[in-house]
Amino acid sequence: MANMKNTTPNVEIFYDRTSIHQNPTWEFHLHDYFEIYLLLKGETSYFIGKQVYKLTSGDLVVINHKEIHKRVATANTEEYERILVFFDPNIPTRFSPSNYNLLRCFLNRANGEHNHLRLTPQQLEIIMGLFDRWEKYAIEESSSAKVLSQSYLIELLVFINEYFEMSSPNPSPPSVTISVKLVPVIGYIETHLDAELTLEALERIFFINRYYLSRLFKSETGLGIHKFIMMKRIIKAKELLSQGHQTTEVCYLTGFNDYSNFIKLFKKIVGLSPSKYLRNSTQVQRKL
Repeated sequence: MANMKNTTPNVEIFYDRTSIHQNPTWEFHLHDYFEIYLLLKGETSYFIGKQVYKLTSGDLVVINHKEIHKRVATANTEEYERILVFFDPNIPTRFSPSNYNLLRCFLNRANGEHNHLRLTPQQLEIIMGLFDRWEKYAIEESSSAKVLSQSYLIELLVFINEYFEMSSPNPSPPSVTISVKLVPVIGYIETHLDAELTLEALERIFFINRYYLSRLFKSETGLGIHKFIMMKRIIKAKELLSQGHQTTEVCYLTGFNDYSNFIKLFKKIVGLSPSKYLRNSTQVQRKL
């Protein structure tokens, strides 16, 4: 398969062959678009929420717009190949009938859980056949090519949802989970974003030494606990802004006591100011 990239306001597809020595580490990130990650060759790991999924060839991962994630290279793999699909969730929403939600494998689960699907050789062959047909239109810029590209996205989502449902009785478990000491801490953070979440406060609540907690969180997730909290608060802020809440109200509902700091951090992570994000959200109705 040749390198393919379709860059439209709605769908982006990337085929990539990379050596781990070119980019051994990645940062946690999030984006408004939904992501499909298919590993074709090699080994790697994906950290999503409370889980670390160890991936091998033929593994597929789905990620929604609320899931902080990062990829972690596996030292014994020199090279890996992957296909990435990013898409605006409004596309499949428009095509979904009332009794069939094309986004259910992204949304009908707890965030950071059941993201992983291990494809059978037959399933992988079907999906790769679809990508082979899609490739022709992924590199074209015509309006007709963009329409066909969206139709292949819909076909891919139908297959993925079917495969997830087939595996749901015995879903592929994550190969690694974070320390049991961190699970309740992360759960508390996610449900108390408007509360005081300093290390001192978490120490009082969970009876875990603040310095030990900070080191444990960093070693287990690769991310400082303060940065994790800030990213979670920004995710919540985006959700509230999309619901029509005003910027000042969102600042305090997400635990930011400093308005100017909230504005600065939101723009740094999201790439837009909260007011601009609010305007964009009111212009585009997201039926998620």
